[in-house]
Amino acid sequence: MDEKKILIIGYGKSGRAAASAMTKLGWQVYVYDDFLKDLKLSYQDKGINFIYDSSQIFTEEFNLYVKSPGIKPNNPLIKSLKDQGKKIISDIELGYLFKGPEKIIGVTGTNGKTTTTSFIDYFLKKTKIKTKAVGNIGYGAVEDMIFTDKDILTIECSSFQLEDIDTFKANIAVITNVESDHLDYHGSLAAYIQAKVNILKNLGQDDFAILNFDDPILKKQDGNFKKIYFSSKTPLDSGFYCDGHLIYLIEDQKKKALINCQELIVKGSHNYENLMAGLAVAYALGLDLDLVIEAAYSFTGVKHRLEFVREYKGVAYYNDSKATNSASTKKAVEAFSRPLILLLGGYDKNEDFTELLKTIKDKIKVLIIYGQTKDKIFAIASDLAYEKIFKVDNLEAALIKAYDLAEENDLVLLSPASASWDQYKNFEDRGDEFINLVNKIK
Repeated sequence: MDEKKILIIGYGKSGRAAASAMTKLGWQVYVYDDFLKDLKLSYQDKGINFIYDSSQIFTEEFNLYVKSPGIKPNNPLIKSLKDQGKKIISDIELGYLFKGPEKIIGVTGTNGKTTTTSFIDYFLKKTKIKTKAVGNIGYGAVEDMIFTDKDILTIECSSFQLEDIDTFKANIAVITNVESDHLDYHGSLAAYIQAKVNILKNLGQDDFAILNFDDPILKKQDGNFKKIYFSSKTPLDSGFYCDGHLIYLIEDQKKKALINCQELIVKGSHNYENLMAGLAVAYALGLDLDLVIEAAYSFTGVKHRLEFVREYKGVAYYNDSKATNSASTKKAVEAFSRPLILLLGGYDKNEDFTELLKTIKDKIKVLIIYGQTKDKIFAIASDLAYEKIFKVDNLEAALIKAYDLAEENDLVLLSPASASWDQYKNFEDRGDEFINLVNKIK
C-alpha cells in the first residue's frame, strides 16, 4: 500500500486528537463512530474521511487501526477486525509510535490518578519545567506526544488505553493502587489488573516505577527498572512514608520530615498517598524538593474530587462526582467526621457494593440512592439493616431529599461509587449539575 491510511474507531476527545495529529503527518485519516450522525462536525474535521456504515471498513485496507478508549474490547466491530487478524492499538500507543523527544511520565491506578497527575503537573510547573498534563485527565494525548514543545508530558493512562499498548513506554511510571473496577469493560478482574500493570512492561534500567507499597498487587511487581515505593502503613527502608500527620522521605533508613499534612489544603489519607506519589516523581527527576514542598502546600485539589461546593444553614455540600467505584467512595467517606448524607448510584459496571456498604455503615446517617444501580444498592443496604435508605429516580430528586432531611452540622456528599453514563455524558456533567443544583438552594 503506497498510501498511508489509518482507521480511528471512536471520535471523542482521544479520537479527535488522533485524527488531527495523523492528518498533520500527511496520513489519510478514516473515522468510524456508531454515533457519527449525532456528532457536531466543524472546519477542524475537513480532510477526514468519515465512514457511516461499518461494513465499508472491510472493503478498505489500513496501515493502522486505532481504538478510542471508550470502545469496549467486546464491541462487535473490534471483534470482527481482530478475527481477521487486524492489530488494534490505543491512542497512546499511536502517539508513542511517532513520539517527539519529550520525556513521559505515565500515571495510572484505580483511584487517585487524576489527582496524582495534577500534583505532578503542578510540581513541574512550579519548578519552571515546560510541561503539560494530557490523556485521561481530559486532553487527547496523541497530538502532544507527536508535536509538543514541552520537555515533559504527564499522561494519565486509563486501563482502557493500557490494554492496547505494545511499545508505549514511560520514563517514569506511577501506579497509585489496583482495586476491582471496570469489570464490564475488561471481562474479569485478572484482565483489568493486567491492563494496569501493562504500564510497567516496557520499562528499562534507567526508568522508574513509583508504586504503592501497601497494595499487595503492586508490592510484588518486579522488572529491570528502578523502584520507589510510598506507603501510609509501613515505615520503609527507603521511599516516602506518611504516618497520618507527617510525610517523610526515607533514605538509607533515615527519616526526614517533609510535609505537615494538617497544613495541606487537600485532606484525606488518599490524597496524602497521591501527594507521596507526586513527591516520588519529583525525587526521581531530581527536582528542588524545597520548591516542590512549597507547591504542595498551595495545591487546591481537583474539580469534582471532594470539592467543597457550599455551606448553607449549617449543612456542607461536597461534590465527589469523580468517585466512580466503591474504593473511591470509601476513601471519600473516610475523609469526613461530620454526620453524612450520602448520594449514591449511577451506571452499572457490574460492581458488587456489599463491602463498601458494610465498611461505611457506621458513618452514614442517611443513604439516598438513584440511577441504574439503585435497586442493587438498595437491596444490599436493606440486607445490612441501614436505618434510613431512600430510593429516587435522579440526582435532582436525591438532592431535594437530602435537603429535606439535613440538619445543622450534617454533610451532604455526592460520591456515587458508579459511573455516570446512565444519565450523563461523563462524571464532569454529573458534578456540574450537582454544583448548579446546590447553588440554587435557598
